[in-house]
Amino acid sequence: MVVLDATNGQPRWRKRLGGVPISSPAVVRQGMGLVVIVAGNHGTVHALDFADGSVEWEAVLNEATWSSPSVAMTGGVGRVLIGSRLNSLFGLDWRTGARQWRVDAGYWIDATAAWYTIGDGD
Repeated sequence: MVVLDATNGQPRWRKRLGGVPISSPAVVRQGMGLVVIVAGNHGTVHALDFADGSVEWEAVLNEATWSSPSVAMTGGVGRVLIGSRLNSLFGLDWRTGARQWRVDAGYWIDATAAWYTIGDGD
């Protein structure tokens, strides 16, 4: 994973993730900073501090992921939604990476999952 300075194209930081990120990362604001959430094909989701690449959390799914993570507020809780090559759709807490739920989608999920919320995210 490489984060570049958009003004000059120079790398801000690099991070080896132990697998190949096949999909696009998501960026979310946490407190005063930004966190980059990226999944590797090896089945782990990583949350990295945008400023320096330090690890905020890692969630081991034990299922290969080609899907890009998506983030949204649901029920007042920030969640990461990500699909797997083994037919699973996961909901993770975006602050800790803790698994909130897993459902069998019936087929592999390579695309970014879409969200729909009603009202204030409930």
